[in-house]
Amino acid sequence: MTTPTTPTAPGTPGPSGTSLKLEEITRANVETALAIRVHPEQEFAVSPVVKSLAEAYVRPGVAWPRLIVDGERPVGFLMTFLD
Repeated sequence: MTTPTTPTAPGTPGPSGTSLKLEEITRANVETALAIRVHPEQEFAVSPVVKSLAEAYVRPGVAWPRLIVDGERPVGFLMTFLD
């Protein structure tokens, strides 16, 4: 059985001590986003960030790329499509 958690305000450390936020990809953070890599054993499962950002460029308003940041530390990349 799991215990429900209470949502925390954006930027506030959660139960695990993290403060995750999603940042829009901008000129200021695009190089940081491009440096994100998955573990080599996971490369078969996801596209490189550069390919995802190229796809987002040609599908504006539909693709939703974001940099995942824990505090000030970039920890991942997420992209979804909004139809």
